[in-house]
Amino acid sequence: MDAAIWGFIGTIVGAVVGASASILTTSINGRNASKLQFKAEKYKRDERFREFQRENLLKLQNTLSNSMRLLGRAHLEDLNNFKAANKWRSQLLSEELDEEIRVSFRDLSILTERVSNDDLRKDLNSMKELMTSYILTQTKEEAEIQIQKSADDFTITMTKLGHDLRTLYN
Repeated sequence: MDAAIWGFIGTIVGAVVGASASILTTSINGRNASKLQFKAEKYKRDERFREFQRENLLKLQNTLSNSMRLLGRAHLEDLNNFKAANKWRSQLLSEELDEEIRVSFRDLSILTERVSNDDLRKDLNSMKELMTSYILTQTKEEAEIQIQKSADDFTITMTKLGHDLRTLYN
């Protein structure tokens, strides 16, 4: 074979090898870019989730504190009514306080359902049930027990809430 043919074959082989290398490099870069894009989007989704949970838990802390404060106000109102009439639950709570409790408990329910941690959500629901049970007490003694249980559970639940909140900042 003469040199021109070998030169032509070498040129063709070089072009095929070069084009193959270029295609392979482009394919590898495309795959890597796709993986990086997927990881970046996943990070953004995870960060949006964490931000949502942080905001929800912060609102939940405030709402739970407010609910407990309102429960204390209800207890004081009940005690004052008891002193005046010498009968437990001689009259209903004031309309204003009753409405504040209703709104606070509603907000507490809504925010609780948004909590991703199943154990914390269960504890929050138990706390709300305990607070609600105070409203349904029939005697002063029963009310004293329920308000104390609510206060004790409030401290424990707020500690758990704070722990979950701190984990979202790591």
